[in-house]
Amino acid sequence: MKVHARSMKIVLVLMGIMALALSPCVSQAAEYSLKNFLVLVDDQLILKGPADIVPNQGASVPARSDLGSRNKITLGGSATTDIPDGAPAPANPLELPDVAVVSPNVLLKAFAKVSMIVYDTATGSFPTPSGSGIVLPPAGRIFNDLGNNPLNTTGDKSLPDFPAFPTVTAGTTDVTVEASATVNIVPGNYRDLIIKAKGQVNFMEAGTYQFRRIITTTASKYSLNMLSEDIRIQVKEFVRLSEYGDVNPTNQQFLTIYVEGADGAYGGANKNQKGVTRSIGTFPAAFEYDGDGTFNACFVFVKNGTMNLRGHQSYITQWFGDSLQQISSLSISLQHPGHICYDVDIQCACITSFKLNKSTGILTVNGINFSTKTVEKLAIFSTSAAVAGVQNLTGGDLGKDQLAAFLSGLSAAGSTTFKTVNNMGTVLGPGNYYLGIIYPVSAETNNTPGYCIFVDKPLVVE
Repeated sequence: MKVHARSMKIVLVLMGIMALALSPCVSQAAEYSLKNFLVLVDDQLILKGPADIVPNQGASVPARSDLGSRNKITLGGSATTDIPDGAPAPANPLELPDVAVVSPNVLLKAFAKVSMIVYDTATGSFPTPSGSGIVLPPAGRIFNDLGNNPLNTTGDKSLPDFPAFPTVTAGTTDVTVEASATVNIVPGNYRDLIIKAKGQVNFMEAGTYQFRRIITTTASKYSLNMLSEDIRIQVKEFVRLSEYGDVNPTNQQFLTIYVEGADGAYGGANKNQKGVTRSIGTFPAAFEYDGDGTFNACFVFVKNGTMNLRGHQSYITQWFGDSLQQISSLSISLQHPGHICYDVDIQCACITSFKLNKSTGILTVNGINFSTKTVEKLAIFSTSAAVAGVQNLTGGDLGKDQLAAFLSGLSAAGSTTFKTVNNMGTVLGPGNYYLGIIYPVSAETNNTPGYCIFVDKPLVVE
């Protein structure tokens, strides 16, 4: 069947400004979402204290502030590690705290205070905590199956995928900011960004800035200033940010930082403290910020190395990568930025044909990728509205949409067909109609991400 250009409108219009008018009526499984992880790493997450997590409150995008690792999380050992701040609140046992510790292996040491733990007895462990000052979650908030718990009822133990990691291509010319000087730069490919004592570098425009290395040469009141939103910083090898400096002190939105390199000395150029210990050894971390200034970013993604964080500092960002650890006895606080900067994966569903049973009024709809994750509702349009190519849809124009709860044949596994439960002849009455699929509200953005209208032929009700 020839697919009309408008009919496959896989109108991934990414309706970022449109909120869903009606919440889904069908009960769908809870599942892990990247937006809900304040920290997510592949290997090790170590917060030895003093440290705390500030729950995400009043953010434009409601999100949890969970700590996640695909391998191991270690909390406490040096001073109070409050996960979240005020753990083990809330006192009401029917409520879930904003912050959970989610990993196959969870180890609590002295002074760890935790509100909720999800580990996996089949693939990992949660040894009996030992040490002074440990506060365990209230009864009923320790779960031993990554695939079956209040945050994830899908049975799939996998934690969310990271955002896509870009190709990093450094240039051949250094940008050197001399002591107490200011340098303005625009998007482009550079070799090393070298900032000397009290240097100021202004990232002037939105776009991508690529470097081999970013190095501050000494602890001082230096500053990386973003003069626009939507700035992406990509680094090939490592980032060293010394003490007292500021990163994005004016909190421009949608700053993202990608670091490709693994932990290593890089010929002695990397002066960061050592990252986490692995079987291959321990080497200077691929990313380090020594604190005592301002650090605001949407997220930092260190693909292959350790993120070293030091206080006194409130970090307002999400952290993704191989490992993250606290490297001093100074207090640090982590907080969700309250907005999402990575691309959201949208699963598309479209209609390819349909058939109306005239005796029962049941409509059978055929197509691609129908599931509880891709179909929020079967939308019903007047032919004039659909032909006009209406935009920013959250439903049909007739108020006759069929929510997923009234569609049979939808499942998480997916299918190529579903049927209406209601008699569509009775629902619609005589006339010609176009059909469409409205996608479910995005767990990442709380918006309706797109729709697909089938206009190869109308549904005719006599």
